[in-house]
Amino acid sequence: MMNEATQIDASMIELQSIELYKEVAKIGQDDIKKRIIHFSERFLGRPYAIGALGEGERGLFDQNPLLRFDRFDCLTYVNTVLALSLSQNYCELMHYMKRINYYDGVARYSNRFHFTSYDWNLQNQAQGFLTDYTANIVDAEGVPLMVTAKTLIDKPAWFQHRSLADIKLVRHVTDDEGQQLLASLQQQADNLSKSDVSINYVPTKSLFDKQGKVIAAVLNQIPNASIIEIVRPNWDLRTKIGTHLHVSHIGFAIHTDAGFIFRQASEIEGGVIDVLLADYLYQRIDSPTIRGINIQKIKMPHESCSN
Repeated sequence: MMNEATQIDASMIELQSIELYKEVAKIGQDDIKKRIIHFSERFLGRPYAIGALGEGERGLFDQNPLLRFDRFDCLTYVNTVLALSLSQNYCELMHYMKRINYYDGVARYSNRFHFTSYDWNLQNQAQGFLTDYTANIVDAEGVPLMVTAKTLIDKPAWFQHRSLADIKLVRHVTDDEGQQLLASLQQQADNLSKSDVSINYVPTKSLFDKQGKVIAAVLNQIPNASIIEIVRPNWDLRTKIGTHLHVSHIGFAIHTDAGFIFRQASEIEGGVIDVLLADYLYQRIDSPTIRGINIQKIKMPHESCSN
């Protein structure tokens, strides 16, 4: 069964963005950390919605809006905060939303960065938005704690596993039209190939001592306002979605008066929340699939917007 796409007035979003930029007027436009902290905090409490963003009304398969501020999933939350932090106005905001999440900045479903470890990380590093900081985390002797995981990302199989639930339109279509759209979506697999993909991570257990106490000297090496990815090396989801994955969740590491927190759009908690990063990781230390974290440090490139 297909899902109905959400329609949001673009002019309303533009007005909301103007108000958001006013809030950071006193923050230097190149102070990316302060901008990330402000905008990520601004959306605390907003509800969770999986697949909150799409390609807009011109999208062929997913017509959810390209931008919204009312609800998020984990990746759309990070994308929105990152795009706001990199931009100075609505034109730049839309420019970065496309650059951060689509090959060549062209908003098409087939261009979207569907795989964090393969598409999102590598492309945003290549564009100068991120740098993988994971190798910089060291133990007491200065030895890097980083481990590298490898897996096969099977994009063709992932597209072939798409269902009617992945088609989200603002208009009603007949059952026959829906099946034709689904066939077209699955045929995107014909233009894709499998890829061997690596990801670096700091093992969760290396962040805690034998008594389960966090090793602050290690945890505090994580840069403020960086991106944390929860790594499940070679996570086998072939039966469910057709491929292995590396990353299951993403959010921000933020220093606050309450401690070093993980700011995230949480499906379990139903919205954007703060949790202590050490608590979040320790609760998952015995997970059969979660093994550690990848750390992406945010950079500040300078680009001009284009409509």
